[in-house]
Amino acid sequence: MTAHTPRSLTQRVRNRIEAGDMDRLADEAMKAVVANKGYWGAGWEPPLDELRGLPDPRRLSFAHAFTTRFHALAEDSDARPNALALLAMIAPDAAETLLAEARRHALALLGRRATFWHASRFHILAEAELNAGRPVPPAVVAVFRRSAMDSYSGGDLPAMARRLTDPVLNVGEEWAERAMADADGHDDRQALLRYALTTGARWRDGSCTSGASDTPTRSTWGPATS
Repeated sequence: MTAHTPRSLTQRVRNRIEAGDMDRLADEAMKAVVANKGYWGAGWEPPLDELRGLPDPRRLSFAHAFTTRFHALAEDSDARPNALALLAMIAPDAAETLLAEARRHALALLGRRATFWHASRFHILAEAELNAGRPVPPAVVAVFRRSAMDSYSGGDLPAMARRLTDPVLNVGEEWAERAMADADGHDDRQALLRYALTTGARWRDGSCTSGASDTPTRSTWGPATS
């Protein structure tokens, strides 16, 4: 069995690019997605850089070939969101044309989760939606905010969480749902909630929590990440 290591895949990616074989290049790219589980650090940067360096005509051919391989993945495959993120990084325009519906479906599934691993590239999917002029679903916003609270998260994930300012609190969390319902239709209450989010440093650093069920916790105060 061929080893799918960063070094071996980088060389095979280079070989396919030099040969102009976008079909086999798409095969190698999908192998990388499955092998690294969407994590493009720790030695996986070289094959990603090779793919990013594709000239435009080949980039489009690659996008079509990669999309074919994407649709061959099982519906419940963990590789699907990672593949969507890869194509969005390599060919964002083609990804919007070819896989926008699949991307929205992947984000909808993400909205059912509590959190996700900080090194996952879900922020790329959210960014693609925002760039296309579509809002990120409220349930997905809540997942991003909770995930950004992970002490290991840094860079892209907290940055995306800060961009997702609506809804003001996290849907699916009892206290937040009640607070948003109380503020609905009241501009002054909405303003108060937003003010609390931007100035409540004691919630951001987690220094003020309570065991009471109706008291906000760090996970409720979503966009307040640093």
